[in-house]
This record gives sequence, C-alpha cells and structure tokens, in this order.
Amino acid sequence: MAVDFNGDADFINIGSAKGNLDLNRSFSLLAWVKTDSTSTDQSIFSHGNGGWYIRLSSTNKIEFLKSQIASILTSTNTVGTVWVCVRFVMGAGSTATITLYKNGVSDGSTTTSQDVTNAGGDNWIGQDFASSNRFNGKIGEVHVWNVELTASQVLDYYKSRIKGYARQISPSNLVGSWYLNDHPNGSTIGGKVYKDSSSSGYDGTATDANSNSTNVAEEVLSYSDFVRSIGVSTTITIDQEGFRWRDDDNNEASATWLESQDTNITRNSGTNTRLRTIMNATGDPASKDFQLEFRKQGDTIWQKVPVRN
Repeated sequence: MAVDFNGDADFINIGSAKGNLDLNRSFSLLAWVKTDSTSTDQSIFSHGNGGWYIRLSSTNKIEFLKSQIASILTSTNTVGTVWVCVRFVMGAGSTATITLYKNGVSDGSTTTSQDVTNAGGDNWIGQDFASSNRFNGKIGEVHVWNVELTASQVLDYYKSRIKGYARQISPSNLVGSWYLNDHPNGSTIGGKVYKDSSSSGYDGTATDANSNSTNVAEEVLSYSDFVRSIGVSTTITIDQEGFRWRDDDNNEASATWLESQDTNITRNSGTNTRLRTIMNATGDPASKDFQLEFRKQGDTIWQKVPVRN
C-alpha cells in the first residue's frame, strides 16, 4: 500500500518532541515517492521549524534543506513522474558531507556546517513545518536511521523492492519507519493512524480536509511474479515440499488461499500477494547460512528476501 496525496490540504502529522528524530549529524533517510507535479516544491518529510527536511523541488529535483531557511543540496538529475527511491545520507563532523541518492546511485554531494536540529514544531510526512509545500502524488514508505548508511546499504534497499526490507538495514539504528500500508485500498486517509514500525513508536495521524486523498494498492514494492531460489554457504540437501499462493489484505485472519497447493496463479500487477513455501533441508542445516532470494520475471538480478527469526 501507499498514500496518494492530493496536494491541497492533506498530510500526516507525527507530532512534536520526537527526540529520536532530532538529528544533526550521522543520519539517513530513505523513501519511495511518485509525484504528479514537476513544477512545485513538495515536502516528503519535514523535521520541525529550523530542522532538516527533504522535498522535491520546483525544478523536479531532490532537495535537502535546513527547514525553509537554507537549501543545502539539490540533486543533479530530475526525478520525473515515475516511482523513484529518494534518500540522503548525512555524515559526521562540524563540516559534514551530505549525499543525495536517486534509485541507489549518488546524485549529488556537498559539505555543510549548518545545524539542522529542530528549533520547535512538529514532524510531517507530505508537508513542511509552515503547512505548505504539500506533496502531490504517492509516498510508499519513509524510514530514518540515526547512522550514516553505506553506499552498499543504500543500493541494497533500492534493489530489494520489498516492503519490510528497511528493518534488515542496521535495525538498532532505525528511529522512524512508516510503511504507510495500515489501511485498505481505496479508503480515504483523513483521521487514519499510520504506525511507526521502529522502536520509537512515533505514529502519525493524517488530515485530509477535502476527503480526496486515499490509500492505494502497492505499485513499486510488488510481491508478484516470484521466482524462488535458495543460496547456502556450503553444500547440503534441500527439497521444496510445496508452495501455495495467498491473498494479502493486511489481515491474516481474513486472508484467503488463491489456489490449491503447487498451483501457479495469474495476478494483476500491483496486487499484493503472499507466497508460502515449505523447504526441507538435511545435513545439519542449523549450522548453515541460508538466504532466500527472488527476482521479477525478466530481471537478471536476484534480490534478498528479509528473514525474520
């Protein structure tokens, strides 16, 4: 799921006094966004008055700012009106290096001595602290870490295309994590609560004054068209006992099986689907290093599936 903001009077308020987000150095943000406008400033995430914030600029580029006080860095390339993985990484030191990434690739870097801690005010998804620069388009998820992510971690996140993969990246440093998949497809966002999946617990509440912003089906982080593989660190015997496709409606109790076991299915693109499989391994598998991987049909690169113990 994602939230489709109309750009007029709709946003998610995460509230004030969120100390774990009051970051000045050595932190990172990653988000999936798709704008409907290429000529207006549009806030993705804003950390209070005088704090840090990231937006798409009126020139259709990624921009990192000290609130509305100073633009610190703008990306080299435009983002268009397609889904794009946006992220910034702020380094350490009084004069810190900040790098913007578009789809896993560095797209601009500079140094800054600006202090971007919050001088007061709320945190927002979809607008800035001054209740302006509202986002017109879709935001799929937003994550914040209190550590400088490496270039390889940034690329892994982009390549994964998996809802939930952010929890696999330096989980102890994840201080804000909004998957924006809390509510059914087609429902309006007004008054809805969007959970923070990090340990901070900074849940946000949406406002939609004109009732024209909605929760929409996942488009970019699709679970369809799985091809399954298992990689292991050493040779053991692995047998797939079976697989079965299940509906994914964000409710385990009401989700239904889509077909009988070991039967392929056809699903519309963007429709969330679960794949369950049973793998049997012999030869002391507990001592081995397992890694589930998948790829979309037609892709050449295998992506890691996050494993939760």
